[in-house]
Amino acid sequence: MRGSVKDEINEKKNLSEIVAMHYFTQAAEGLVYLHDQKPDAIIHRDIKCENLLLTAQYNIKLADFGIATDLSLTCSLRTDLANAPCTFAGTFRFTAPEVIKSAETEVKYGRKSDIWSLACTLVEMVNGEPPYEDLKKSEIIERLSDTALNPLKFSGDILLPNASFAVRALLNSMFIINDQLRPNAESVLDLAQNTGHLIRNGLSDARGQSSAGFMSAMGRAIPQSDEETVKWYRAAAEQEDAAGQNNIGNMYYHGRGVPQSDEEAVKWYRKAAKQGDAVGQNNLGNMYFHGLGVPQSYEEAVKWYTKAAEQGNAEGQSGLGFMYDKGRGVPQSDEEALKWYRKAAEQGNARGQNNLGAMYKDAQGVSKSDEEAVKWYTKAAEQGNADGQNYLGFMYQNGRGVPQSDEEAVKFYRKAAEQGDALGQNNLGVMYRDGHGVPKSNEEAVKWYRKAAEQGNARGQSNLGIMYAMGRGVPQSNEEALKWYRKAAEQGDALVQNNLGNMYRDGHGVPQSDEEAVKWYRKAAEQSDALGQNNLGVMYAMGRGVPQSNEEALEWYRKAAEQGDAVAQKNLGVMYEKGRGVTQSDEEALKWFKKAADQGNVDAE
Repeated sequence: MRGSVKDEINEKKNLSEIVAMHYFTQAAEGLVYLHDQKPDAIIHRDIKCENLLLTAQYNIKLADFGIATDLSLTCSLRTDLANAPCTFAGTFRFTAPEVIKSAETEVKYGRKSDIWSLACTLVEMVNGEPPYEDLKKSEIIERLSDTALNPLKFSGDILLPNASFAVRALLNSMFIINDQLRPNAESVLDLAQNTGHLIRNGLSDARGQSSAGFMSAMGRAIPQSDEETVKWYRAAAEQEDAAGQNNIGNMYYHGRGVPQSDEEAVKWYRKAAKQGDAVGQNNLGNMYFHGLGVPQSYEEAVKWYTKAAEQGNAEGQSGLGFMYDKGRGVPQSDEEALKWYRKAAEQGNARGQNNLGAMYKDAQGVSKSDEEAVKWYTKAAEQGNADGQNYLGFMYQNGRGVPQSDEEAVKFYRKAAEQGDALGQNNLGVMYRDGHGVPKSNEEAVKWYRKAAEQGNARGQSNLGIMYAMGRGVPQSNEEALKWYRKAAEQGDALVQNNLGNMYRDGHGVPQSDEEAVKWYRKAAEQSDALGQNNLGVMYAMGRGVPQSNEEALEWYRKAAEQGDAVAQKNLGVMYEKGRGVTQSDEEALKWFKKAADQGNVDAE
């Protein structure tokens, strides 16, 4: 061994950025190895230059595991801090803020604490001394305990004003007070490799240009500028750099720094995809799926998703699973959907985790298991996936795979709702309307229904219409009810199509029209909605809005009755009893009357 990195710093006063990044990148590789150990991640707790040993070949070895600890991983692969050490250990000037704040809370060392310490080693390598060498311990505590301070006050801009923008960018991404927002070791390694490349090669090659674009996009070390970002991404893309091509495609897709253009986005995604880049292939698949910049083609979407998926791209795997799940561009196959969802889910892809949960919930291609469904919904929800949060809320609300808890249901519905998810907003509105898990409040229900409705959510529109029709949480207004019913009905919401039919049938808030009533009842009925089928049967039986026809009435009553609708069962019994549209049969009449009565229909008793 040649000694430690600290020994080399003492000898040379500081290290060149090229040497520093060589050592730092290897240290990051070691940290990835430690933090990825399963089932228990290893937390070093004392990363500093003295513990970075140099081999004869100038390779780094992490040393001194005397105070290291192992922490179990949760289902979301976060470290479980429940049993984390609560006693200070390590070297103060390399210690993370969440540990320094021990005066306010118990000390909790997690994987992100090592990330802060690793950043401090880079400061010492380049600067010759660790951060805050000129400050007293009490002054450091005061600075790092003030959560109101901007985290950038502790960044590379302040610590190393004369360092290259690449090194400062790397430090800015790591010196984040909130440990939950700090990158993990794998992300740090990726950033370190890009930083090292930039330092060695400057901005003359595609990778350096792509890295510069990324740093500009994130506002790291150089001011955030979409125009500057586009410049660097384009320079990289024109040198056939796949990452640059994807990134310039993203800028066109989002209209950042350039006029929005799906066609230009497709052009650059295709260039990356044709180089065999999995991210580009997935992006191109998405454009074909949605028909953005190209004619919609599920077959083309499947083609590109497959290419990405077979390279291990989790987004591509999730997308391909969806295509098999819904039978779009490929024959429907629960088994194939399950296979690809699982591959994506096991890589930590939130959409894949949510969809895999749905397969277990609905017994698609796998034995039904609410417990497995909850497991995968939880993984997705913990990553902020709104669908996962909604479905996890549903499982708690209905006590499926978990103990029933309206409070937990509300918690997850709210998480989805507060990130703007329309389904979550509607679900939260329902909980307020019914007083489940929250104090009953029609006003809060209306608030959340409106948020969902204004995003085009049909159920939110329907529910908001009902609140106006009944004057709950808002002044009663048939006109407003009609407005929202119509919006939902035109999206195919069967419940509201029935409601709209009722309004036209009875002339509530609209001019009375049996023909319009029949139109909306038929739309619901043709979706196999039992209520719509029964209502349409009634209109045929009475000859309202349609020519009177006992045969048509019988057909629609039967469709609804066979779905278990009690009113339709009673009506079908009457048709058999009176011999209307069918041969009279007391036996059949009695059968249907009994079915209706067993469901509590008093008219059938």
